[in-house]
Amino acid sequence: MPLLLSAVDLTKHYSDVAAVDRVGITLQRGRIRALIGENGAGKSTLMKMLTGVIHPDDGSIAVDGEEVFLSVPGDAARHGIAMVHQEVQSAPNLSALDNLMLVRTRIAKGYRRGSAAERAFAHAMFERVGLDVKPSALASTLSAAQLQLLEIAKALALDARIILFDEPTSALPPVEAARLLALIEALRTDHAILYVSHHLAEIQRLADDLTVLRDGRIVAELARGEADNAELVRLMVDRPIERTAMDLPPHNARPVLSIHKLATNKVRGLSFDLHGGEILGFAGLIGSGMHEAALALCGANRITAGEMRLHNKLCRFRNPFEAAQAGIALVPEERKAQAIVPDLSVHYNLHLGRTRLYKKGPTLNLKTMRHASEKLISRFGVRLRSLSQPIKTLSGGNQQKVILARCVQSQPKLLILSEPTRGVDVAAKQEIYRIILDLARSGMAMVIVSSELEEVLLLSHRVAVFSAGRMADILDRDDANPVAVMSLATPTNQLTESHLHAS
Repeated sequence: MPLLLSAVDLTKHYSDVAAVDRVGITLQRGRIRALIGENGAGKSTLMKMLTGVIHPDDGSIAVDGEEVFLSVPGDAARHGIAMVHQEVQSAPNLSALDNLMLVRTRIAKGYRRGSAAERAFAHAMFERVGLDVKPSALASTLSAAQLQLLEIAKALALDARIILFDEPTSALPPVEAARLLALIEALRTDHAILYVSHHLAEIQRLADDLTVLRDGRIVAELARGEADNAELVRLMVDRPIERTAMDLPPHNARPVLSIHKLATNKVRGLSFDLHGGEILGFAGLIGSGMHEAALALCGANRITAGEMRLHNKLCRFRNPFEAAQAGIALVPEERKAQAIVPDLSVHYNLHLGRTRLYKKGPTLNLKTMRHASEKLISRFGVRLRSLSQPIKTLSGGNQQKVILARCVQSQPKLLILSEPTRGVDVAAKQEIYRIILDLARSGMAMVIVSSELEEVLLLSHRVAVFSAGRMADILDRDDANPVAVMSLATPTNQLTESHLHAS
């Protein structure tokens, strides 16, 4: 089969960390290459280099045997490379036709807006992918499956010969996912395809060739049928986890939080007790539902079924404010967007949403607030020049410690930490781990949600594993290792055999 794309020794560093380290990959027309690896393995970085979103520090990319430099995504499109994203890229307030023609005009002219030729082109593209909607339909009215078909139609409209798929079935139910897979199989004839998915049933069905990434490097290249699901999981995560420095304090026997068959419109199957001083880790792959489950506990995702008790008191929160009033605090996933006011002072951010703690009649006791800020800064080891400096001038790790200090000062019954060390350096990460363990020793119950499996395993008394929108199981610390967690987290049987053969 003709070789359409060849990448050699692609390398990308962020600070001193190699996100992708000397990775080479080839794509041939008529073949589907699958790319698998756990969160943070380097898959997204590699895909971005192949589509001109980011530039490699080293290495080369060739199309049709000639080296190309992809400075922007438009360069990739002109060389026949297109990407179908996990998160749909369509403009919701534009029609399906307009979304299609927006990408088409990047490489081709000659279609007058509203012309019969434009409508005929759109009809042909929609028919090719099986998208049965009116061209005038707004993208915002389309289903998740229809939006994915529109994304593929946009790739074909670019005359792409090389198509990269990033988790295209993650938001689809099995029957619609199977139809999409059938379309991708049909596209194999005239295209070279790179397919990224956590669903091993899809990988085993589609892939002619398989590349396994771990820690930014290729650890295996396999042909169809060369490895079963258990071996693929082992290849993705098989490494030792050093736990000796993370001796967890014992927790008490009294439940702080009791969850029974809890469900939202995004996640289901939550049942567990969480005790004082216990750290419960939420682990899973991107899109598994672990973040949505954490948001349900603090009122940010509406609960549709099941029971939740806090210190044996039945509760169902309508919003995060009600949860906070009841004693549940959240350190959110996106620090800059959700947890700080960047231009305001460290002092202000320390007390954001908690000034009620310092009210003296109708006014605030500013002296007490200031004294509390100084104590919190000292306790949490925040490095700063002055309490009055804007919080945006602190490092990511020190910003995160300010957020932790703010949450803890109200003495919550339950603390939920979502991606607690994202975007912080190694030293700050260790300091945050120390703070978390100190809080556990004080008797605080905590839920930690992290895309870094090693982090969850290091810090958790137990690990709740999420897969495809449900809680698959809870593992005790002694049973929680990378292979056991990934075996539960990887949806190996999302599609039945009949679904896989659906047209």
